[in-house]
Amino acid sequence: MVADVIMMSLTNISRSLLTIPLFVALIPLAQANPDFSFDAPTNVQQRRDMSAMLNRFLGTTEAQKPEVDRIVQACQLKVEVIREDSQISEDEKKAQIRLAWDDAASDLKKVLTPDQMEKLKSIRGRLEGASGGKKPSFMPSIGIRYDLYFPSDSTTRSIFGNSPASIGLSFRPTSSNRNANGRVAFSLDTFRIQSSGNNVFVLSPQIAYERRTPVSESLTAFYRVSGGPAYIDYSYDDLSNAHFGAKRLGASLGFSTGLRHGPVQLSATYRFVTKTAPINFDGLQLSLAWTFRF
Repeated sequence: MVADVIMMSLTNISRSLLTIPLFVALIPLAQANPDFSFDAPTNVQQRRDMSAMLNRFLGTTEAQKPEVDRIVQACQLKVEVIREDSQISEDEKKAQIRLAWDDAASDLKKVLTPDQMEKLKSIRGRLEGASGGKKPSFMPSIGIRYDLYFPSDSTTRSIFGNSPASIGLSFRPTSSNRNANGRVAFSLDTFRIQSSGNNVFVLSPQIAYERRTPVSESLTAFYRVSGGPAYIDYSYDDLSNAHFGAKRLGASLGFSTGLRHGPVQLSATYRFVTKTAPINFDGLQLSLAWTFRF
């Protein structure tokens, strides 16, 4: 079975590669829309967001902004290291964070006007609390996907095609909970396979564990395992024209890897779906997604 999947993936690789130019083409759109991001942005994105927000609040000039960005982002990096240090107490962390912001304020004093420094003082406490802190507990996001699916079962391929295309949707009602080893998130995931009147629809509430590795300042690689119960609705005619159709409850399990740039994601997922029909719907799914966060 594994050999069949590999051979079929190689046979159809030219079609799946069509998603890569689309991924590259969407990168400028992501850069032009900095307010869009994934439900759990990278630390680099968080640092940029805070320095941009502070620049807007202080009303800095174009000449001041680069220095403010540099000082604030360097301070946030120090704060992140402090917050992740498990060898010191919470009180010590607060004291060290306060000192980090004292150093940043001294550097900013050389760049900002007296009025801007007064504004900075008015929000110092909020800055110290926000730097490297936890994300809000409720921050929903919706992801729209274009999928190419490579069924592992030869009979399924004969009925639905070697790599049927589809549109998928994922909804995350909350932001993910992070720790030093990774992050856990809950989501509602859907995908559909359609071909020549045959169709499969899967709806699955899932819990996912994800690890991320920065590739560059704006590009992140991720590895994820996810699973949960699934509602499976299928209707198809087999090779002898016998019709099969039912609505069943089962489970879905996925192993994913991919790349993210802002709200744009390119990924490969191997899905396992409970066999509720004479054929199974396991397979390799290549996806291009755009995620909106609220």
